[in-house]
Amino acid sequence: FDDVDDSGRVGFLVACTMYGAQWFRVRVTGLGSKYEKPALDYMGCKVFKTCAVAYACWSPHLPGECVILLENGALFLFDMASSCFKGKRMSVEWNEVGQVTDDGWISCEFSWHCRTLIVVNSKAVFQVDF
Repeated sequence: FDDVDDSGRVGFLVACTMYGAQWFRVRVTGLGSKYEKPALDYMGCKVFKTCAVAYACWSPHLPGECVILLENGALFLFDMASSCFKGKRMSVEWNEVGQVTDDGWISCEFSWHCRTLIVVNSKAVFQVDF
């Protein structure tokens, strides 16, 4: 384990189901001994009752930031690195740019800047600025 912080944390993991996401902290137990091994700590979950999850991605810029894209185009930002598990819906008005929100949303990724996302549906690619 090359990139371990003082608490033994290596990083984070998100496991998505059709209508939800669960977050875990990945850490190393027995750090510095010959018995080092990975462990998962459950951090929380979010259930999306109205729409299925299309995609989830982690920020390469800010450890612990995760974005969830739903099949209706809704975006949610979660901050795992903060002291409390919290998430917020990002306000994006797809109808203002001529896109129907249930139009085959495929993927999202953080871009070259920590506050910019690239979001893709079946007809277009969008750059979303936080």
